[in-house]
Amino acid sequence: MKYLARTPSGTSHGELKLTEKGARLLGLLDQLEKEIKPFRALRIRREVSEPKRVHEAKNLLAHAEAIRALKRARELISRTKTYRREHEYQISLALLQVYALQGQVSNELAEIERVLSLAKTLSDNSKLAEAHAWKSNHLTRVGSYQQAILEGQTALDFAKAANDESKVAGAQLAIGEASVFLGGKDEPLRYFSAAMKYYEVRGDRVGQANAARLIAQLYLNYNDFPRALDEASRALALFREVGDRMGEDETLRYLGDICCARGDYVLGLDYYEQVLKIRREIGNRSREGGALGDIGDVYLSLGQYEKSLDLHHQALAIDSEVGYRFGEVWDHHDLGVIQFNLGNLTQAREELGQAIQRAKDINAPELIILSDNDLSTVLRNIGGSENLENVAECLGGVEDG
Repeated sequence: MKYLARTPSGTSHGELKLTEKGARLLGLLDQLEKEIKPFRALRIRREVSEPKRVHEAKNLLAHAEAIRALKRARELISRTKTYRREHEYQISLALLQVYALQGQVSNELAEIERVLSLAKTLSDNSKLAEAHAWKSNHLTRVGSYQQAILEGQTALDFAKAANDESKVAGAQLAIGEASVFLGGKDEPLRYFSAAMKYYEVRGDRVGQANAARLIAQLYLNYNDFPRALDEASRALALFREVGDRMGEDETLRYLGDICCARGDYVLGLDYYEQVLKIRREIGNRSREGGALGDIGDVYLSLGQYEKSLDLHHQALAIDSEVGYRFGEVWDHHDLGVIQFNLGNLTQAREELGQAIQRAKDINAPELIILSDNDLSTVLRNIGGSENLENVAECLGGVEDG
C-alpha cells in the first residue's frame, strides 16, 4: 500500500501504479545497482601477457573500489526505512568477505561484529547462525581455536532453532575445523561426516568440496596419507568443477603438505607454487604471505637456507602490511629457525623472542610453546658456544704459561 496504488477505474492501464514513495525507493535501488557494479569486478582475470605487478595493482584497485562501492551503497540504504536492516546486513556481509580476501583482519572483525549486531536487531536465527559461523572461521584463521569452537557451537544452536539445515552444516564444519587444530580426531570427523551427508543429499558441490578438504586436513594431521590424498583429490576436482579458486588454492596447499610430509619436496614445491600463483591472480593478499612461507619451508628442508630466508622475509613484509598478526608470529618463528640453521645464533634468538612476544599478544598458546622450545635449543647452543670459547681461552692461557 505504501509503494503501489490502483489506478482510477476506466483508465487505459486499470491495474497498479507506483506511489511517490514507491518511485523514490525504485530510484534508490537503481542507484544501488550502479554503486554495486565495481564489486562484481573482483573476478577479473589476468591476461597471459599482462605483467604480474600490473595485475596485482588491478586486484588491489578492484578491492578498494568494491569497498568504496559497498560503503556508498550502505549510505544509500540508510536513507530508507523499509527493509533497511536487511539490506545493511547483506552489504556488511559482502564487505567482510572483501576484507577477508584483502587481509584487513581488524576491519573484517569489526564488520563481523556489525553483522552480528544487525542479525540480532532483525531477530533472525538463520542470520545469527551465519554471523557466528563467520566469526568462528575468523577466529580459527587467527589461531584462537577454543573461542572458535564456542562461536561455532553458538552458530549451531541458532541454526537448529531456525531449523536451517544449510546453516547447521556450515556450523558443523566450523566447529570441526577448530577442533582439528586442538588435536581432536573422532569429534571433528563426526561433524565433517554429518555436514558431508547433508551436502551429498542436496547435491551441493561446494559444500561437498569444503567438507572433503577439511577431512583431508584431519587425516593429514594423523599422518594417514592415503586417506588424506583421496579426500584432497576429491575436493580439488569439485572446486575446479564449480570454479571456486579460493577452495582450489587451499586444497592445493594440503596436497603440498601431504607431499612434503611424505618427503616428496619437489612435488610439494610444485603445489605450493600453484597456490601462490592463484592467490596472486585472485588478489588473496591475506594468504599470499602464507604461500611464500610454505615455499620457503621447502627450501629450508632442502638445506637452501638463504633462499628460504629471502622468502620468509617477503612473507613477513606482506603479513605486516595487511595486519595478519597470526602470520607474523609464524614468520618470526620460521626466520628464527632459519637463522639457527645458518649458525646465526644471536639473530635466531631475536626472531624467536619476537615470535613469543607476538604470540602472547594475540593469545596463541600453541605458538608460544613451539617458539619457546625452539628458543631453548638456541640458548643451549649459545651457552655451549660460550663455554667452548672460555675453554679455548683457558687452554691458550695454560699453553702461554
